[in-house]
Amino acid sequence: MTLFKNVEEIEILDMQELVGNTREIKSLDFKRIIKIDNDAEKEEFLADISSFANSVGGNIIYGIEEENGLATNLCGFKTDNIDSLILKIENLLRDSIKPRINNIGVKSLKLENNDFILLIRIPKSWNSLHMIDFKGKTKFYARNSAGKYKMDVDEIRTSFSLSESITEKIKSFRRERLSIIESGETPIILKNKAKIVLHMIPFNSIGKSENYDLSFLINQETRKPLRTIIAESINYNYNVDGLILHDPNNFSYTQIFRQGMIESACNMWDTENIIPSYAYEDWLLKTIKNYLDILNGLNMDFPIIIMVSLLGVKGFKMNISKDLEWRLIIPNENKIDRDNLIINEVIMNNKNEDISKLVKPVFDAVWNSCGFANSLNYDEREVWGKGPNAKNI
Repeated sequence: MTLFKNVEEIEILDMQELVGNTREIKSLDFKRIIKIDNDAEKEEFLADISSFANSVGGNIIYGIEEENGLATNLCGFKTDNIDSLILKIENLLRDSIKPRINNIGVKSLKLENNDFILLIRIPKSWNSLHMIDFKGKTKFYARNSAGKYKMDVDEIRTSFSLSESITEKIKSFRRERLSIIESGETPIILKNKAKIVLHMIPFNSIGKSENYDLSFLINQETRKPLRTIIAESINYNYNVDGLILHDPNNFSYTQIFRQGMIESACNMWDTENIIPSYAYEDWLLKTIKNYLDILNGLNMDFPIIIMVSLLGVKGFKMNISKDLEWRLIIPNENKIDRDNLIINEVIMNNKNEDISKLVKPVFDAVWNSCGFANSLNYDEREVWGKGPNAKNI
């Protein structure tokens, strides 16, 4: 079905199949033309876009005529420069909807008569309510089966409360899981006190009543490459929470929950009391990319919360390259002053974000705890793996 395809995969044939077969619903709107020339047209356009984001998300297709909600004709619309129109749309959305709606998809298609169809796909926003801020006016819109409407004060208050509730539930899930890990109640027992823990939690996994079928992850025909934080060769089996993966030596594990959350943990080297400064960042970057593929296979939506915790690390220090060590003005003697580092989460809003730049604040926080200003695995352009410490240690 057209509406389930990735935006970049949609073709004219998909649009033609809508005609005579598809009706407007809460998540789908047909419009004959797109007009954003004057202030009234711009405000109407912004109301349409924000209403989708504040409700269930969906698609607006410009260049389709409808009758009583049924698509009747793929008519298209005329424009002198489709690229210029798309740029104008992107600028308007960036400047006039706050906070910005991330991961909006736009696809233009040319008909044989050189007219255009324009598809705009708006994701449901999980992390905030979006407001139109245009020409000194601020308004909130949502959608129901009859179309968009202006939200009243009670609805706005309720929506903000729900957003805060989801955020708190995510933090509560993290606290509960870290407590379980520390108490040694996980399916795979990590014997060392010091551990690295990664959580990846899609916003829409919280409070889900249905469960995902995880069998595609281990099916020989559809199998995805799986890893724990430090191991690519793993064993796996089902448990009450979903699917558990672990390396042969039980040095690390990954729990994939049926609702879509992912937890991965591994031992650190207690006897040496060091953080392997380059290696563990490399492990985490590879693991996050692998888990994004898994979440994509589950059709999980963005945003996704990424959280890193270091447990049992009081007295640890950063292991740095010998070449760097002799060049430091301040000796590398600073040690972590607390048992657990519960590092602030980062939010990944779309699949095109640079993961290494996204998680830089996480890596910086660990280096901060060891007396450094930032991760020395980044260069001055914030490129990971090019910094003065960037070697496998």
